[in-house]
Amino acid sequence: MAAPSDFQWWWPFGFIFFIFLLVMVMRLVFYGRHWRRPYYGYWGGYYGGPPAQGHVPAEEILRQRLARGEIDEAEYKRLKEILEK
Repeated sequence: MAAPSDFQWWWPFGFIFFIFLLVMVMRLVFYGRHWRRPYYGYWGGYYGGPPAQGHVPAEEILRQRLARGEIDEAEYKRLKEILEK
């Protein structure tokens, strides 16, 4: 039976595994935030997002809902008071 010291051929596998592990950790460090938050850049800075379709004020949305009949006038007034606070 061969001595354990005769099996020195395994060390490249340990080295390759260590390099692979190092690459995976570096990917998480540098790209982890990018994977979790879709509009963050390489170092975590915000670089924009999809082009905005235009901001619609909440009061306008309330007016539209009232016009469509989704809410009644009492609820419109109640929600408008909340928005003004």
